[in-house]
Amino acid sequence: MMQFSLWLFLWVIANLAELSSGTFTESGSSELKVTVEYLSSPLALNTTTPRVSWRVEGLNVTVRDEIQTSYKINVASSKANLRDEEHLSYNSGNVTSNMSQLVPLQGLQWGKVYYVQVAISTTKQPLIISAAMQFSIAPETYKGKYIGLANSNGSECPWLRTSWTQANWNASTDLSIAYIGSFGYHELYINGQKVSEDVLAPAVSDLAKRVLVRPYDISKYVTKGTNTIGIWLGPGWTMFSSVNPKVNDLFNATNAPLVLGEVQIIPENGETSTVIATDETWKASQSDTVHIGAWHNSDFGGDLVDTRLSIPNWSSPSFDDSKWQSATIFDLQGRRLQTDLIEPTQKREIILADFVNCSKSSVKLCEYKMEQVFTGWVHVSGLQGTRGTVITIRASTTDLPNGVAQYNMEHQVILGDGSKSYAFEPRFSYHEVLFLEINGSTSTPVVTGYRVGNIVSINASPNTKEQGRQRRAWFHSSDSDLNTIYNVSLWTMANLVTGGISVDCPHRERLGYIGDAHTTLETALINTDAVLFYKKWLYDIIDIQGYPAHTAGVDPTGYIPHTAPTIDGGGGPGWSGFVVVMPWQVYMQFEDLEILQLAYPHQKQLISFWNRSMDNGLFHAWNHDNWAFLGDWLTPHGSEGSFTIEAQLFNANYALYCVNIVQKVANILGYPSDANEMGKLAKLMEFAINAKFYNPANNTYLDSLQTHLIMPLVSGAANKTVIERALRNEIVNNQAGHIDTGLHGTYFLTKYLTDTSNKGFGHQDDLLYTIAKQSSHPGYLSLLSTGYTTWPEAWGTCFDKPLPTAMYKCKNWQSGSASLLHGTLNGLGQWFVSGVGGIRRAPSIPGYQETHFHIPNIPIESAMAKYDSMYGMIENSWMKSNTIVAMNCSLPTNTKGIVFFPINGVSDWKLVKESGNPATHAEGVHYLGTTTISVPTQQDRLQAMFAIGSGNYNFFLSK
Repeated sequence: MMQFSLWLFLWVIANLAELSSGTFTESGSSELKVTVEYLSSPLALNTTTPRVSWRVEGLNVTVRDEIQTSYKINVASSKANLRDEEHLSYNSGNVTSNMSQLVPLQGLQWGKVYYVQVAISTTKQPLIISAAMQFSIAPETYKGKYIGLANSNGSECPWLRTSWTQANWNASTDLSIAYIGSFGYHELYINGQKVSEDVLAPAVSDLAKRVLVRPYDISKYVTKGTNTIGIWLGPGWTMFSSVNPKVNDLFNATNAPLVLGEVQIIPENGETSTVIATDETWKASQSDTVHIGAWHNSDFGGDLVDTRLSIPNWSSPSFDDSKWQSATIFDLQGRRLQTDLIEPTQKREIILADFVNCSKSSVKLCEYKMEQVFTGWVHVSGLQGTRGTVITIRASTTDLPNGVAQYNMEHQVILGDGSKSYAFEPRFSYHEVLFLEINGSTSTPVVTGYRVGNIVSINASPNTKEQGRQRRAWFHSSDSDLNTIYNVSLWTMANLVTGGISVDCPHRERLGYIGDAHTTLETALINTDAVLFYKKWLYDIIDIQGYPAHTAGVDPTGYIPHTAPTIDGGGGPGWSGFVVVMPWQVYMQFEDLEILQLAYPHQKQLISFWNRSMDNGLFHAWNHDNWAFLGDWLTPHGSEGSFTIEAQLFNANYALYCVNIVQKVANILGYPSDANEMGKLAKLMEFAINAKFYNPANNTYLDSLQTHLIMPLVSGAANKTVIERALRNEIVNNQAGHIDTGLHGTYFLTKYLTDTSNKGFGHQDDLLYTIAKQSSHPGYLSLLSTGYTTWPEAWGTCFDKPLPTAMYKCKNWQSGSASLLHGTLNGLGQWFVSGVGGIRRAPSIPGYQETHFHIPNIPIESAMAKYDSMYGMIENSWMKSNTIVAMNCSLPTNTKGIVFFPINGVSDWKLVKESGNPATHAEGVHYLGTTTISVPTQQDRLQAMFAIGSGNYNFFLSK
């Protein structure tokens, strides 16, 4: 025993010495997971001061209240140099701190590859060392030039290629990175093999100002000797033209598609060298593919593949390109190059056909209905016919009328050898699909559908290896209706995010409506790893700020159009204000100060633009544009047009909500004078709103409609207690538990009721449960019973004349809308993990360093939720019955929480057990007191509050 104790003492001393010294051992533990800018082993970061985060993986159920006490970060140009203090590129030294998220590095250089290793000490473990992780920083400038086909008509999909000789290459240690920045879509090939499973790359950007560069690790494709690089281009968004406002060539994309790129070789112990870069020595040829149709509202066309022109080995070293033309250099001045760091678009879930119906003629017309609506494309095999036969593949979300593709969603295949069977899959176009029609084949084609998007498969587990925007949260309950609504909300969200853009609908407008993005903001941030996606979108919004769309007659400085990066479509302040709301929610979810710093100047500019349209604090429309000042859109009782008093009420409160956020941001960033000015403006606006819209006689704003009550609550203009009481009465009594909000109202209603469910006026989860469970119109279950598998654009339409005072009374109601896939109704998705699952971020503390656990007051038996925070997995499972209440919750290392546990009497906190023992005496548990929850018309409810640290806890109360 004495020998063991001495060994343990010496081991601890040795490890502590290693933490305080300059270097670590090369080997590390998978127990400590490290990321740089949210990514594992990222390539080509856009900064020389990237931020490192780490967390302790896994949960030791026997260890509680573990807090990091110190950390040390080493960065070097090779793994070997991590062990040599003199050759470290960065050395933080031993820092006494519990900080583990987004810690900035210093002194790094553009165009370099680095390795990072982190060591920490905790209150339970003297030393944990991570494995060394590689990352790289983008070149400061690129040597390549933009090249393409001479005299391109803009719809062609050309091949470009060149070769180089690699004299020295060690496949086990050397690194090679290809940087491809395309004006349009691209696919990369090395020595005849397609690199990565990515499609529709890079993500869309404002191509008039910014071209995204996709980095690829091509080390496993490079060989010693001759190597060939091939790039297949597609026009994609370079063809985009705007309808509202009318702009035919928004991105000035003459001669598109184009590409700029280079390949670098990085030996293990040597200098980086650029072996090839795009220039006029490359060879170019039109491929077998062209885009047919346009690329704008109601016509996004498709791919035409002429198999007679196919060359299977066009990107191989063995192919003779001597007859190809030389590539032409083009000048794209004024466009910034930036690494495309968001998760790639790839093929995801497989969607099968429900039924097939083919004509009996020799040349077949076959109709297919897929299992559900999805965004992506189909793989079609078994295409046969004579040489030159044109086969059409048409898609629609409704039955195809007379063989005409909905919104021109059509592909074509021209067959070559008549004795062969051909397969087709799109490359540079995608559609929204439910129905298919394939015409022209002499055999029955076989169809397999694929959702194509940035978000990984919706059923992906926490440990999935699938590349893409990962799941961060999971939810399940004893109520099958709630489970279905949650899953449909996620499926809807996933199908709206393809090619690095979140759209209103994939088939018709396909625009990055930033007002529609409100509806899914917290749903996305809670359930997916969305921070890089939103940061990229912020750049898109910044790029379009000041564009004179819908600003006729006024100075557009500071104004933000309604869609980004594609400037088109109508909206109002609830669209433009996303530049305020989104960065704030990202900050609260991830404690990412950088996104606030990036957004803040542009937030101030927008508030300044709005302020120019205020009279003594009362916000009003700035011109006579019907599409510039919309309010809540597509409510069951109608939409709020730009010149209605309802829209003015909405926009005045929405603008006040944004001003309050900007005041908070100013304080956080250290701009007290700005915060003071925002505070003065907020008080003026609050007074004006109440003077114009508040009816003290009946405690309403204009009337008692849900949106008109929720927005003054959200903005802070309303008397909280009084208007919450009125809102409850409107939902429960006037609307018989039904929802009566639209695009914005649904988001803010859900957000407010979720955020206030465990504080202030009292539990609000029962209201959201009541709304969710309505089986009659308008409601989520009503849509599901009608057959929807995604949320449509609208709740439905009432054809009664005159319209009833409440839409649930409508006798001639048609559920849903012509667009089967929209984000309009997705606001409820944010409630499930936080509300029903009971995992809430502490209201005033960003980033889940403190989590609040609770059991909602709704009539279901159980629920479970998981949230994969930056610190690690947070879990909550609860169940309740007439005799027991139980909660099992877990927190990762370096975090803390508060459990809000329901009790019956004021002294029942003494009866709560934790792991079989009195909770007041349990390790890592501290009783904080009892809180009372008051709800009108209901009995007061009590909750015992227990503070907990990291670890696993089992709370139990027998009634």
